Amino acid sequence: MTVAYVGIVISAVISAVSAAQQSQAAKDQRNYQAAVSRNNAKIAEYQRSIVIQDADIAATKRTREAADLSARQRVAIAANNLALDEGSPLDILATTEFYKQEDVVSIQSDAARKAWGYEVEGANLTNDANFNKRLADKESPGKAAAIAGASSLLSSASSYAAKR
Repeated sequence: MTVAYVGIVISAVISAVSAAQQSQAAKDQRNYQAAVSRNNAKIAEYQRSIVIQDADIAATKRTREAADLSARQRVAIAANNLALDEGSPLDILATTEFYKQEDVVSIQSDAARKAWGYEVEGANLTNDANFNKRLADKESPGKAAAIAGASSLLSSASSYAAKR
């Protein structure tokens, strides 16, 4: 009879320890996933910043290219003794300016869409990190051990009592 009690207690202890270890492993996994998501959110923010910087550089480059083209056009128009402020020469210069503005707006709007995508990704990853952290905080190895141990004791005790 004493051996049976010892077996019941050992079984309960093993169940409790196993449950505590499983709960701790789940908690550690959630904390790890939260850390990974936070790091990925930082990377998404970095990528968003890069997209914006690259767009500023590309817009500046396109503005310089258009200014160079406009200067060459002015030289060619002037070399032909044409007035720069009327008729076809003015239309040529205005068209060059229009296409430059159109290209700059396109560069900036494309970058804004890409940056928004990274911003949304970062927000989703931050939410995922917060969710995993909350789940990790709710994980209680001690409570899991107590419940598993008590459950094992009750189950074994009722089995033992039923056999008597």
